[in-house]
Amino acid sequence: MGYMGDAVGRRPAMVVTLSVMAAGSLLSGLAPWGSATAVWALLCASRFLIGVGAGGVYPLSAAKAVEDSGGDTAAKAQAAGWNLFWRNPAVLWVYLFGYILVLGIGAGAEFDMERQAYNPSWDAAWRIHLAFGALPVLPLIWLAWREKESEEFQRAARRDPLEALKQEGGWWRQMLCTGGAWFCYDTAYYGNALLQPKILNTIFPEDSIEGEALKNLGVGLSGVLFSLVAIWLLPLGTRQLQVGSFLFTAALTVGLAAAWMPLGQTPGLQLFLYAMLYGSFWVSKITTYVLPSEVYRVEVRSTLNGVSAACGKLGAILGQVVFDSILRSAAGKSQTEQSRAVQRVLYASVWFSLGGAVLTLVGLKVECCSRASARRLMPIRPMSSRRAQYEPVQ
Repeated sequence: MGYMGDAVGRRPAMVVTLSVMAAGSLLSGLAPWGSATAVWALLCASRFLIGVGAGGVYPLSAAKAVEDSGGDTAAKAQAAGWNLFWRNPAVLWVYLFGYILVLGIGAGAEFDMERQAYNPSWDAAWRIHLAFGALPVLPLIWLAWREKESEEFQRAARRDPLEALKQEGGWWRQMLCTGGAWFCYDTAYYGNALLQPKILNTIFPEDSIEGEALKNLGVGLSGVLFSLVAIWLLPLGTRQLQVGSFLFTAALTVGLAAAWMPLGQTPGLQLFLYAMLYGSFWVSKITTYVLPSEVYRVEVRSTLNGVSAACGKLGAILGQVVFDSILRSAAGKSQTEQSRAVQRVLYASVWFSLGGAVLTLVGLKVECCSRASARRLMPIRPMSSRRAQYEPVQ
């Protein structure tokens, strides 16, 4: 989808990716019927469509936000940051909507119920929850179709982005930062975020499904606070903020991991500190999203933003598989062993946060690329002794 955004335009590419995402959401709620094998096959296929559509939104929305802002580099970065900020209410909505369904049509359902009898109300609840994702997307398809391409994109030289990359070269060095750092970030973030319900269940093993939903909502609220702080700090320089946020998250993770076992005696404090860790991830989430749109010129911006985002998703897969295997190793064991498994997940996360900081420092050093490549793909203009500003070529 990133390539399509450069090849045919942001507007038609956005219409396509949103349509795929809406179709996947509807099918995930409506299609799974029949035997257990058929249900899982249809569910996986429809969720795969959602992944294709949602993944395509990343490069297209970031490029569009930067190009439509019309301001200086700081304003462009903040525009892209605000663009990602609105994922926070969506994350909260997942748990809030689930909570509402459990109070109503899905009442009585529980996680991990073995051999539960078929219940039409529970069946309807999860179908509504999955299919609802299409509802906010459908009007966006119409709005995206009505959008005009930015003046910056219209002025750009229109040529095949792959051919442009072959001719100019040098972009792989910047990809160490935009793609490599995103890989490290998503490994740590998704490795924790996707397993968040399991981790909270380890802290509060006796919680009901309603209690779990409310606590997950509370953790998600910290993402709102940290996202606002990140957007406010973006004028300091996206690269500098990304390095600082990775190091801050690594330090916070080390501290939380070291104190995790003693904190088991005070689960409320344990939950608060875990929420702070979750929130800190959102600073790097915004910088890894914004930086590719600052670094790469408009003709290849969407393509290379897409490659960077794809590297991130590979990290998400790695984090989910590795961290989940760590938690599964303690499944069915004592509460202490389950807490130690969470501690090992936290320690593993530290290395990926440190890796993201190192790749950011290495990947965007001017010395790492030829001067010609730096001028074409990543022009850098010194602003002061304290920071540098990354400005796309007009």
